[in-house]
Amino acid sequence: MIDTTLAWPILFTPDEIHSEEPSDNIILSLKKNFFTNTIPMIIPFVNIFLENLTIPPQQTDWVDINTIHFTQLKVGDASLDMSSPNNLFLSIEDINLVMPDIGFVLKTPLLTCDGKVRAVINITDAKVLLTTHRLVNGSLRLKVMETNISWKNIQTHHTLEGTGCSFMEKIIAALLGNLDDFIAKTMKKEVPEKVGPLVENKARDFLDSLPVLFTKDPDITFERIIFEMKLNPKTSDFNTQFPKRLYRNEPHHPQTDFGLLFSEITINNFVRYLRSIGKLNQTIALPSEYDSSLIESIYPEVYKYCPNCPFSVRFDAKIPPLVELNLNQSSIVHVTNGFVGLSMIPLSGDVIPVIEMLVNFTGGVKNLELTKDERLIFNLTNVNITLNVLKTNIHPINVTELYNKLSWFLNDVCIPLFNVKFTGITLPSQISKPVLNISSKTIFTGFDFK
Repeated sequence: MIDTTLAWPILFTPDEIHSEEPSDNIILSLKKNFFTNTIPMIIPFVNIFLENLTIPPQQTDWVDINTIHFTQLKVGDASLDMSSPNNLFLSIEDINLVMPDIGFVLKTPLLTCDGKVRAVINITDAKVLLTTHRLVNGSLRLKVMETNISWKNIQTHHTLEGTGCSFMEKIIAALLGNLDDFIAKTMKKEVPEKVGPLVENKARDFLDSLPVLFTKDPDITFERIIFEMKLNPKTSDFNTQFPKRLYRNEPHHPQTDFGLLFSEITINNFVRYLRSIGKLNQTIALPSEYDSSLIESIYPEVYKYCPNCPFSVRFDAKIPPLVELNLNQSSIVHVTNGFVGLSMIPLSGDVIPVIEMLVNFTGGVKNLELTKDERLIFNLTNVNITLNVLKTNIHPINVTELYNKLSWFLNDVCIPLFNVKFTGITLPSQISKPVLNISSKTIFTGFDFK
């Protein structure tokens, strides 16, 4: 484990840590440098999202405008600044919009005229001041307080339908000036007023889609923002009151660009959530080196059904597994009555079942570490299992013998082979100084950007 006690400033000071027991809170800390590095990465995805953006129909005293679509809506760059108390400053640069023919109805005291307008808009930058607040139900909201737009260029072209409307346009031009110029002037006035509700609604939809409840208002300063949250009881089946702050008698944690602190309770709530959405009911094809030749000497009659065929494993957690954190960077998983099916996969035709059973399982990982060369490494522990065979092509079946052979296969073949061959999972190249600290109650993980 990397010793970080003295390497960085602490993320949580002793006077912030006073809960008697670990809660199911999650604490997420993001420094300004996190946003500086991640915003350029997500801008391409933002531009894809913006391609499908529409503005609902609008009505004013003199014109009704149909739904606005964009054939082009792209941003060049963006940045996020923060200040206390709880203010966010979003700056978006080099915005280019192309709006195809948009239907509108021009209303005058004498008659109404249908028309269409197209526009090409270039914006140097748009600055939005936002505040954050938490609702009593745990939802988080953004409020747009101010919008300032620096316009670079607006080109509009309109058409009106009908002879009477062409004549009316001359009257309008005499009163208001060139109609295209008037439309551009109106856009400059109306668009900033529409940005606020648009941003607030999109932020609300995104935040409400997250499977979490926020337990307090975000804590925002010039350097960082901290969110405290918990899994939504609707997704975790774990109905608790909002707890106190995390965690007493825990080691200090480094103040990294990205920091995440959570407890054993949170992990198990998340496991419940995964089960509720079907993620713990999976079929997995094992790597090619784990083929049926491994059982040839043990069950030759089964091997003959499909020589040298790769295995697939189906598992279904009937009861949510239980995760247990331990010292020495380790974690153990307990599974009760988990369904496991082992099959062989021939080159053609249907899979060939080997065995289906209910399993009680205890096993996990140890020596979990994020290394200085930005890799996640760990070793698998030996496992303890008990079996209840439901169906099998192994005849005759001796459950005691099967248990002994399966324990040998896992603990003496698969796990040692994995531990020898596994060299770690390489982290993204932008990450530096990764940290992973596991205690008997909590996990802290974090990293800086290069």
